[in-house]
Amino acid sequence: MNDLVKKWRLEAGITQVELADKLFMTPQGVSLIENGKRTIQYPLLQKIAKIFKKELIFYIQDEPVVKELTEEIFQKEMIPSFQTPGVVPADEEDLRNIISIEGKSYFTKANGILLNEALFGALHHFNEENKPLKNAKGVIFWIEGGTSFTFDDLDYVSDIIAKHTNKNADLVFGSTINVEEKRGFVVKVIASGY
Repeated sequence: MNDLVKKWRLEAGITQVELADKLFMTPQGVSLIENGKRTIQYPLLQKIAKIFKKELIFYIQDEPVVKELTEEIFQKEMIPSFQTPGVVPADEEDLRNIISIEGKSYFTKANGILLNEALFGALHHFNEENKPLKNAKGVIFWIEGGTSFTFDDLDYVSDIIAKHTNKNADLVFGSTINVEEKRGFVVKVIASGY
């Protein structure tokens, strides 16, 4: 997405100083964004897109977005995630406690260049399938990010998760950093007890 900001700016024929003025930030801040040294939070991306009259899209996979959870999906999608050293670790027992809650369990994942794209993409998947997370009795959120993933991102995500889940639901949150990935995020969600 950082490359896209630079592309949009150059297409519009404006300088970093001019873009910085429109965003009420310093030219150095614009430079950090364009060079991939600063994570763009969604509200800032919305402002940038509006300046350049661009539409934002979510990056989602080309398969069914919400699937009933099976052991095969759990083994393929979750086991490798929590066996990788992470910023916020979880263990298999915690995850299995959530998926053993009475009722059906569902899985989705969403990818995005920005954390918000992946996070809100996953939330959107559940809402589109008429399975809002507020109705789940247990929820697992797992976030995989590149080296631009920060503790501020974790705080932001935890606030969003709290707003979209039932306050009485069991919640497991974990994250891993993929050191080979400079940017981009994957959000995996299991919701149980429907």
